Amino acid sequence: MKIRDSALRLDVPASTLRFYDKEGLLPFVERLPGGIRMFQDTDLEWLQITCCMKKAGMSIRDIRQYIEQAQRGDDTIALRLVILHRQREVLLGWLSAFCVYTASYTTERT
Repeated sequence: MKIRDSALRLDVPASTLRFYDKEGLLPFVERLPGGIRMFQDTDLEWLQITCCMKKAGMSIRDIRQYIEQAQRGDDTIALRLVILHRQREVLLGWLSAFCVYTASYTTERT
């Protein structure tokens, strides 16, 4: 399927998919002659993971590294877990800061 159809299925703008491609996050997507991207169902699964990582605040650089390692196979599972655990710690830090902020905001208002 073409980029527009893929974007609709993922509920993201087509420009997001073009940006991800430009940033090297879609090395698995085949291209037709003329450069037209053709997405397969497995590509959409990767894109869902990529979008989830981005929503979780992961940097493009870290997402790219994760994808590159995944393409190398199961020997990179430990490294990929390090990447995911590092982002988990970032998210837990954000959550903790948010809880402290909201607790102080709520205490000041009561």
